[in-house]
Amino acid sequence: MKRTSEPFRWEAGALIAGTLLGALIAGMITLLVAPESGAAFRKRLKARLHSSSARSARDLAADRIAEGKAAARRLKAELGLN
Repeated sequence: MKRTSEPFRWEAGALIAGTLLGALIAGMITLLVAPESGAAFRKRLKARLHSSSARSARDLAADRIAEGKAAARRLKAELGLN
């Protein structure tokens, strides 16, 4: 066994190959242990997104802006800056 004084160096090709191999193995394991089929998952996800209780990001943002404005008005009144 030959010893060298150089530290171990990663080569770019080996790093990329290892990353791709790891991603492939992880994908295969994920497919094997998935709790439901893809069609069932998509159906459940679509129902969840289209339910009447789901609110859009615009509605949530409008609520947060209204809350911020109300807080600013309260603070302004507390400081006597009317």
